[in-house]
Amino acid sequence: MDITIALQRAVRSFEHGTPALAARLGISQTSLLHKVSPTYPTAHCSPEEAVEIMQVTGDHGALHAMAGPLGYVLLPAPSLHGHGESASALARTVAEFGEFAVATASALADGRVSDNERARIEREASEALAAIEQLLLIAARINRRGKPEGELAPAERLQRVA
Repeated sequence: MDITIALQRAVRSFEHGTPALAARLGISQTSLLHKVSPTYPTAHCSPEEAVEIMQVTGDHGALHAMAGPLGYVLLPAPSLHGHGESASALARTVAEFGEFAVATASALADGRVSDNERARIEREASEALAAIEQLLLIAARINRRGKPEGELAPAERLQRVA
């Protein structure tokens, strides 16, 4: 999707209306509509304005429209404020998966996979799987902590102290 069209969709579908969005951005409604219209090629949103439009409207289509042609896929990061161990484990998992994806894409790019490339893919996959397993263990531990003692199976009661 075209970035300008994505911004236009975000502006036009804003639940409080275009005038309210323009006021929030500190520009006139006409200027805003021109900035997100493909028929006004001389009017553009600054990167900061595009980000603010996406923040206020909650429509991140323009961000995805930018990422695709650059070879990126975007995933929203969950808010884990106050959950240090969980947030850290999730960040490690995402980073490990990213390294696996880069190694795999790099190896497959020329249509051949050398022994060294295959070994690197397997190593990165193992590290990503280990990070995922660690995150699952954290989730299981948090789940056990939230259950009343009577709902725990005998094995879970022993694990609760872990």
